[in-house]
Amino acid sequence: AARLAPGSARIRINVAMARLESGDPEGALATLTQLTADRPEALDAWRLLATLRHDSGDLSGAVDAWQRVVAADRADFDSLFNLAVTLRDLGRTGEARAAARRFITDAPRPQYAREAALLAELAR
Repeated sequence: AARLAPGSARIRINVAMARLESGDPEGALATLTQLTADRPEALDAWRLLATLRHDSGDLSGAVDAWQRVVAADRADFDSLFNLAVTLRDLGRTGEARAAARRFITDAPRPQYAREAALLAELAR
């Protein structure tokens, strides 16, 4: 397969999406894994990689990717919510509680009121 230039993050994300839509989730994961290695600042790639890892059952891999996103973008509350829930699902309760508390404290209302309510129990 031809290698795309490292600077073409958006094109490579589109390639990953096309692979996913054509029934090739492994190809999509491979594309995103290479993209995040080449361009670690490509947060959209990390977000999509986290989602695909989660959907494929790789919860630890999803956590790693979501942690990368929330470390780089403290205002990405969707990723922070997903991180808290996935940490909970992995039984990493202390980390899940910390992420949930941060979400409840920092996420703007009313935009994230429903998600904050869902995390309230976890944050205790």
